Order: sequence, then C-alpha cells, then structure tokens
Amino acid sequence: MLIRFSEIVRHYLVICVIALAAGGYGVFRLKHTRRGGLIWDHCKLKFPLLGQLALKIAFARFARTCSALLRSGVPILTTLHTIAQSSGNGIVEAAILSIANQVEHGSDLGTAMTQEPLFPQMIVEMVAVGEQTGKVAEMLEQVADYYEADVEAAMNGLTSMIEPFLIVFLGTVVGTIVLCMFLPIFKLSDIVQF
Repeated sequence: MLIRFSEIVRHYLVICVIALAAGGYGVFRLKHTRRGGLIWDHCKLKFPLLGQLALKIAFARFARTCSALLRSGVPILTTLHTIAQSSGNGIVEAAILSIANQVEHGSDLGTAMTQEPLFPQMIVEMVAVGEQTGKVAEMLEQVADYYEADVEAAMNGLTSMIEPFLIVFLGTVVGTIVLCMFLPIFKLSDIVQF
C-alpha cells in the first residue's frame, strides 16, 4: 500500500495538486455566497468540541457587547443590530436579528430570546431577571464573565489535549511507515534459501 501510494503521488502529483487547489478554491467561493456561508457557519457550530467553543465565544461576545452598549445609553434595537453585524457567524446573526425583529414589534428582550433555541436557558433567565430589576446591562456583564471564564477553561483543556493527540498521531504514522519498510527485510531470511 505504501509503495502504491508513493507511485500514485509520483505519477499523478500534478493532477493531485490541481484537484486539491480546485477543491480549495471551490470551498472558498462557496463560503463567500450567502447560502454557502450559512452552511459553513452551521457546520462550524456542529463540529465536535470546537462547535461548542465557538458558541460560547459568540455568547460571551454577545453579552459583553450588549452590556457595554446598553450602559452607554444605546437603544436596544440599535444594540441588537450592531451585535448581529459583528457576530462573525451567520446563524448567530440570524438569531439576533430575529430577536431584534420581535423586540421591534413590542416584545421584551427576555421573551424574544425564549423564541430562539440557539440561546441557552441561563442567558434567557438572566436577561429576564435583569429586565424585572432594571439591571439588564449588569446581568449581561455577569453572563459575559461566566462565558469568558468557561471559554478560557475550555481552551486550556483543548491545548493540553493537542499534545498527546499529536504524539499518538505522529507515532502511528511513523510506526506504520517503519513497519512497511522493515517487515519485508525481516522476512528475507524466510524467503532466501541457502
């Protein structure tokens, strides 16, 4: 298998490079269309481990920006539209714009957020409590602190997991190549008849 793979790479290297470049360019172009961007953003959020991390970063950014803008006296609709544009993810942006649309039609922020399944219950309840007490900005600041600490812990965990994973992966690749090279040499004694 190793020899066959080597032969394919040697004989079809140009075709492989062209195919990889064309595939990469196709994905790049697809990502920059509206529908392709939404599909890409959806896949990013569904990716194991990294998807949850991306969501937590989006929630922390939402809460921190919303808190800062509300403290500065920016109207809630302007705040939501600003956050949606700076979210960096089409799915999150669509959810925030849906909330802004409901707020524009008379709903309060907490009730509008309950209609969006993307936002966890904890954020919705904190916002609802903040609206009842008149301290939405303070509650969102606490949410931002919580998610930023959670993101930092998750990043530290992922960083500590990367090193053993890389060692196992490289060990497997190198071990496979070494076995492919030396097994035939070890079997020469069985093949050669004196």
